[in-house]
Amino acid sequence: MIPKNTIRAILVSSALSIGLISSGSVLAQDAMMQDAPSTALTSADFDGAELDSFVEAYVEVNMIGQAFAPQMQSAATPEEQMQVQTEASEQMMGAIENVEGINLERYNEIMAVAQNDTDLATRINTRLEAAATAQ
Repeated sequence: MIPKNTIRAILVSSALSIGLISSGSVLAQDAMMQDAPSTALTSADFDGAELDSFVEAYVEVNMIGQAFAPQMQSAATPEEQMQVQTEASEQMMGAIENVEGINLERYNEIMAVAQNDTDLATRINTRLEAAATAQ
């Protein structure tokens, strides 16, 4: 199990960054690389339903990150930044846990594997593009 503080840092880093989608591939996040799963998971370890749940959770996390970005930028002190980061993290973790078919640990595993597995990144991006056009 990944410590909650590490998970929070990963989620905030991911959500407050430019995003995971760029030129059709998933960008690597340094924090995620440190917490890559110790087992050699591949794209084949994640079925379509699980990836659909991941995409649903990712979209929610990204929306929360975008909503908190202005507050993060306008925070005047490190303490205010920490408070905003904590609130955003809690909302992100809650959003992930509220999506049926995925939990926080599995979400982070998929994120980590997608950084090095182009097949998984493509499968995720295809689902994200479909979700974007469906809205």
